Amino acid sequence: MKDNPQPQQTSPGSFVTSRTRRIPKEMRLPPKPASPKVVVAPSTNKIELTRFQRFIRRMDSAGPKIVLERLKEEWQEPVSEDVDEELALEKQLWMLTGFQMQNLGKVQVAPKPKCNTGRLLELYGNLSEVYQLSAMHPTQTVHFLSTKPQRLIPLPGNVSFSTVRDVGVVPLPYPEDYFSHIRASTLPSVVPSAQLPGLFRECYKLLAPGGLLEIRIMDAAPVRKTAGPLMRMWIEDRLSVNLERLFRCSKPCLLVPAWLSDAGFELVPVEDDQNVTLPCAFNESIGGIDKELSTVIGRALWKDIWGDFVDDVPGESKWWWEDDDIVKECLKRQTMFECRSVFAYKS
Repeated sequence: MKDNPQPQQTSPGSFVTSRTRRIPKEMRLPPKPASPKVVVAPSTNKIELTRFQRFIRRMDSAGPKIVLERLKEEWQEPVSEDVDEELALEKQLWMLTGFQMQNLGKVQVAPKPKCNTGRLLELYGNLSEVYQLSAMHPTQTVHFLSTKPQRLIPLPGNVSFSTVRDVGVVPLPYPEDYFSHIRASTLPSVVPSAQLPGLFRECYKLLAPGGLLEIRIMDAAPVRKTAGPLMRMWIEDRLSVNLERLFRCSKPCLLVPAWLSDAGFELVPVEDDQNVTLPCAFNESIGGIDKELSTVIGRALWKDIWGDFVDDVPGESKWWWEDDDIVKECLKRQTMFECRSVFAYKS
């Protein structure tokens, strides 16, 4: 790794500054073993786990200003695939920390499972969600189910990694009444709409009585009454056709709660849900750390969920926030996305 990396040129709309960032010691990879990959994560010694938990706690205790600075920092150009994985993981962890801050003052305590099997499931999530969950529940086993091979970064010792060939196919490789908590953050974008009701019924079977299903959802388009014609046209031209072609649910905030009820779940009342509105644009002349952080988090979440479906058009910007006319429209109309965390119990 270079001692004095040079600032890298960035594309318009990226959330970086001229500062560079090194990988924290807690996130650095040990020497790569020569043995082949295994499905279940090997045990991590108590010192490593404690150090990682301390790292996550420092993130959680950081204020909005620090989180925003981290998200806007310029990160060193990766010197290897291993380093690239580490950088991507920490970026995602800072983004999740910022997203949690958007809930402060609304819901101080999220619903908890009414049972305890000692096992949780992160369903088709990304690595940052798994790391965060493992730090939040160090005494429980966090099962991580994915269609992708295990990444280069070693998993915490309380994480068990498994793969399936196809996303959304049931039954899942676990016994009934096995988990007390199941989390998912990207289901509508990774699972075809026709398979979601069946997957929710499968989650109902896998949860023990009193178990909790937690799903984070975000519609592909902004809140309808706030979206202007330019934004609606961009969504229609660059995104909607691909979602329909691949049978993805573009309005999960409307449909997912009904599917959960049909699967037998008892929904936590809407007033207790963690509903967050995230602005699409930020006026730099007015200032305000919280507003800017909300905008950065909203764009990052949207890109993480729906970005793979966006068409590349030669001669046009990749993302809507790189189009000055759309940004001006969003500022004028106060265009925003809604992100919801839906909680449902198995009775």
